[in-house]
Amino acid sequence: MQSVLITGASSGFGQLTAIELTRLGWQVFAAMRDPSSGAGLKDAVRVLGLTERLHLVPMDVTQVSSIDAAVAQVLTITGGTLDAVLNNAGFTTMGFFEDMSDAQARSVMETNFFGAVAVTRAAVPIMRRAGHGRIVFVSSNAVNCPHPTMTMYAASKCALEGFAEGLAMELAPFGVEVVVLQPGNHRTPFGSNVKVIQPPASAYTALWQALMPALEALGANGAEPANALPAFVQSIVEPGAPFLLPIGRDVKLFSRLRRRTRSFEARAWAVRHFVGFPGGRHRP
Repeated sequence: MQSVLITGASSGFGQLTAIELTRLGWQVFAAMRDPSSGAGLKDAVRVLGLTERLHLVPMDVTQVSSIDAAVAQVLTITGGTLDAVLNNAGFTTMGFFEDMSDAQARSVMETNFFGAVAVTRAAVPIMRRAGHGRIVFVSSNAVNCPHPTMTMYAASKCALEGFAEGLAMELAPFGVEVVVLQPGNHRTPFGSNVKVIQPPASAYTALWQALMPALEALGANGAEPANALPAFVQSIVEPGAPFLLPIGRDVKLFSRLRRRTRSFEARAWAVRHFVGFPGGRHRP
């Protein structure tokens, strides 16, 4: 039975993928900081009658000792093998960069980028020795169209994609593949976990007022999370899956705009149009 380790599996894309891979016959190790938050996942798999294929694993991706303990648990159960990793854990703050402390900025990078790097570091030797494996990273449309108030989130995902490109070349000679998922706006619990940073005396208060109605509308009009599930499953199970899998019309629009124009001005104009943000000197 093939095995997969999924971080951030208690809800959203991670939970949906864990359920589907269990149904497809995989042994799923669903990692989350607090396994009690995986009750919904356990219930869904119990309904399928496949509880023996699901293992809830405690893991904090910002703590190397926690990652090592989780991977050791996986290897004990599988007999030393691990076929795939889905680096899905992530969060974001929402605030203007000037209003953020250094610690708040670094916390996004620690989870979204360095957390994925640390989990990957633990998995690579296992896959390299086996001569096969798949490492998947969940990026974001933020690499194509960074939004105001989400500068560090965009930075973390851009860093993740650069890391993935280099890693893919390093691991290819050993039969280990790397895939990047680039989902757009979906109605997952991710949005409800956003940490808002808005000091009372912020110089950006008027910009917040201009921005929030459109951002709230974008959140309400996101795609169904289940629409992204085929790409998530493809990234793990399909032999020779593409390196980059864009998910959603918004991703395809902005990635096309980025490729064709290579113009920050054009993309910035489009982002401001969609989120109702005041313009500056940049014009398309």
